[in-house]
Amino acid sequence: MRTSARYFTNFLKNKATNSFNAFNRQQFRNNFAKQVILLTGIHLTWKYAAQNLNCEEEAKSQEELEKELKQKFEEEMRKKRVDSMKNLQRYEVCNSVDIQEGQIYPFQVKDGENGTFEVVIVRYNGKLYCVGGVDTYDGKTKLKDGICFGNKLYSPMNGSAFNIENGHPELAPAIDELPRFFVEEKNGKVILYAPKIVPKRLVPAFASRDINDVRKVVVIGAGPAALGAIESLRLNGFTGEIIMVTKGTKMPYDKTKLTKSFKYLNYDNLTLRDEDWFDSHGVNYMLGREVTFVDKTHNSPHILLEDGLKLEYDSLIIATGVKPEVRNINGIQEKDNVSFLYNIDHHKKVKQYLEKAKTITVLGNNMRAMECVSTIRREYPHIKIYVIDENEDPVIKTEFGEDIYKKILDTALDNKVKFVMKNPVDKIIGDDNLAKKIQFRSGLQIETDFVLLMPNNFKADNDFLLNNDLDQFEFDDIGRVRCDYDLRTDYKRMFAPGSGGVATYFAANDRYPHMQWNTAYHQGMTAGYNTLALNIPWHQIPFEQYEIFGKVLQHIGYANVENEVYIQGDVQNWDFVAFHAWEGEILAVTGTPSQKKTINILNEAIRLELMPHLIELKKGYKTIEQIEKEIRESKRSTCFKNLVYELRDKPNPHDVIWFHRERQSRYFNFWEEGVMPDQNYAPPTQDPVV
Repeated sequence: MRTSARYFTNFLKNKATNSFNAFNRQQFRNNFAKQVILLTGIHLTWKYAAQNLNCEEEAKSQEELEKELKQKFEEEMRKKRVDSMKNLQRYEVCNSVDIQEGQIYPFQVKDGENGTFEVVIVRYNGKLYCVGGVDTYDGKTKLKDGICFGNKLYSPMNGSAFNIENGHPELAPAIDELPRFFVEEKNGKVILYAPKIVPKRLVPAFASRDINDVRKVVVIGAGPAALGAIESLRLNGFTGEIIMVTKGTKMPYDKTKLTKSFKYLNYDNLTLRDEDWFDSHGVNYMLGREVTFVDKTHNSPHILLEDGLKLEYDSLIIATGVKPEVRNINGIQEKDNVSFLYNIDHHKKVKQYLEKAKTITVLGNNMRAMECVSTIRREYPHIKIYVIDENEDPVIKTEFGEDIYKKILDTALDNKVKFVMKNPVDKIIGDDNLAKKIQFRSGLQIETDFVLLMPNNFKADNDFLLNNDLDQFEFDDIGRVRCDYDLRTDYKRMFAPGSGGVATYFAANDRYPHMQWNTAYHQGMTAGYNTLALNIPWHQIPFEQYEIFGKVLQHIGYANVENEVYIQGDVQNWDFVAFHAWEGEILAVTGTPSQKKTINILNEAIRLELMPHLIELKKGYKTIEQIEKEIRESKRSTCFKNLVYELRDKPNPHDVIWFHRERQSRYFNFWEEGVMPDQNYAPPTQDPVV
């Protein structure tokens, strides 16, 4: 029975299977495929729905996490502010109405246990700003005696200027920032918060080296132009390689102070940026290395050093400056007690001889020579000083006019300085490699223990360029490389800021041969901007300041030619301002510290091209007060660096950032596009509209 039942069951299965195979196999396959696809779709739908649900949950949790982190960050910052407030002292300065727009309001805050420090509060566009009240260049000039145009605060001395919004130095010679302090208006009062120990200056925030940035800039020289270029690059976020090559043995230092003192000068205080600064910001330096050759071949630009080392570059900045040149006088080269005063080594040698000299001779009569004579008279009153001027027309007279020259000459004579005028030197007489006498062509002889060479003439210190193909260079009559407004030479990757180059000065529309420290730094800064293809022209006004027998003389602008000097004030009492003009057009101004605000006002007037005609000043149609009013009404007298700093300090739309990067890349061929641009390619001049 069981066997029959099992047989019957197997029969039915086989029957059904045979029937299925015979009639429904293809239909089953089609239906099965449809079912599989349907089930797979349902499964994927469920899976994606679950994933979306998880993503939403994750996104929600991410938002909550970010919110939580933000709250924690704000709480930490609040605690830090509270902690920092514990180290701050609160001052009630004055009533809000006491500080008007553009007014400089000084205030003393405590510094340490017994000291005080002066700050200045300025109102700009209705808002109050507070910065340190002492010029960071010399650490002693009071900014309360300056003048403020917009957000630009002028120092009364040195030519420095600062941005009151962020403390940045706007104009050299100041290169460090002013400290900033929190100030607010509350209930009609001005409230100031300052730390118990006040910082006197701040080093700006520079970018550092990024080894992934393959760009390379080589800077030849270590003077103010070289430093200005290096700082400008790092300030504006350049993270490529920078190499400073100089045949000197010193880091960048302030040469203007070499004539300020001999006996008491501290050489360590002259250094502007030391080795630690260069190392911390990834700037390589090669001291005591002389450049012998510059190859500007488009596909292989490089320089060669005296030992054969080859340095390739994407951009080259030539900032070698000038070197003094004195006419060939018999016996002048062989004497040990004959020296220039152009670097620290010269200064040490001069100091060595001044300590034991009874009589010295200064060969050259210019403002640097007179400043040096003034210092020697103050620190070594027993020394007899002779000043020799071989020129028919004294340089000081040509540059500053008859009245100012006579005043300087009379002041020197009153301080027992003797002059030998219009009498060329024939030879220097001496023995044992020491000069003993100076003989003139007229037969006159004067005894001397030391000869200080302060020549009027200089020549460019770039002899290595003479070993190259001159087709791409244009030189002036003393070998300086000609540049455009951007300090760019005829070769577009090469710049020549400083006194080793000669650029067009916009206010005079003429080539400007300068020797000023301030101007050299500004030109180096401009070269740094344009190395980054920012197209910023050199637009600062030249500034000079001299200290002669306790009196200070300031000079702005450049009068390449002049046929009239108009003086307001009293030259004899050293209280005047002199306008140097050509055919009525004022090109330069000379003034005394009593006219310090006037000098700053006229500096802005020249820069903004608001200087009146000389006739208007003579007849009283225009006054200094009216010129100042026009400057303020123009609303164009503000700091320019903050516009450049935007790329560093403020968030920008990505298209603007990448526009600058792309423009920079195309211009310098930094291997991002894979093509070689034409060597005369000029980057675009307009930014995109955002």
